[in-house]
Amino acid sequence: MTDARSPLRALRAALFAVVCVTLAAVGHSSMSAHGLPATALLGAFAATAAVAWAGAGRRRGAPAIAGALLTLQGALHALFSTTGAHGGSRPTGRTRAGAPTRATITRCTA
Repeated sequence: MTDARSPLRALRAALFAVVCVTLAAVGHSSMSAHGLPATALLGAFAATAAVAWAGAGRRRGAPAIAGALLTLQGALHALFSTTGAHGGSRPTGRTRAGAPTRATITRCTA
């Protein structure tokens, strides 16, 4: 059991939180093509670090760490999906890749 005041316990928790939040943020922003507000990232880091600190009281095996990582990744994805950073979608007449849509082509040729 690691002492609650141990700097190594806090360091392990902080490193775990950094890895979790970074993976979730990069994955979410790259797949949704939207940035995340700094307040959401800081809040996610604080919550993940608190959970990791609570669980860092004893040695854990690789399956337990991987399970915690996957569980927290799902929770962080849900959190990032509700941050409101996605904005409204405006019809631009173009697809996501930038190619004109059929409606744009029809308007231009008519």
